[in-house]
Amino acid sequence: MNARDYYASVKKDRDEWSALFRRCMWCGGGGGFLPLETHEIQRKSGCQNRWASRTNYLRLCQECHAGPFATMPHAKQLKLKQEVDFEHYNLREWLMIYDPELRAPERVTQEEVDAAQLDYPVSKGGLQF
Repeated sequence: MNARDYYASVKKDRDEWSALFRRCMWCGGGGGFLPLETHEIQRKSGCQNRWASRTNYLRLCQECHAGPFATMPHAKQLKLKQEVDFEHYNLREWLMIYDPELRAPERVTQEEVDAAQLDYPVSKGGLQF
């Protein structure tokens, strides 16, 4: 399946997941001057035709997407996923996006995710994502 057909096949689920979050999961911004984007923790280029999974998505404003998340380690991104979208957090499933046979099951460990420090740019007290 080519990339265009793959995207068309997953677009509805991706859009439904995206609609669940009205604010940036990192800074709390959203709408207006900071449109939201769906970020893939495991980049599309590393796992063509396998990247589309709710375990792989974060909802970010353009500024955060292009800024800290462009180079943020996977463990830290997964820590955010675990905290703000626990329902769709699954480390094993996420690892299998890049490595379907799970030949490197400790590429990112739960211990690394748990130890990751999230230094949010603003206090997120009570924000609804």
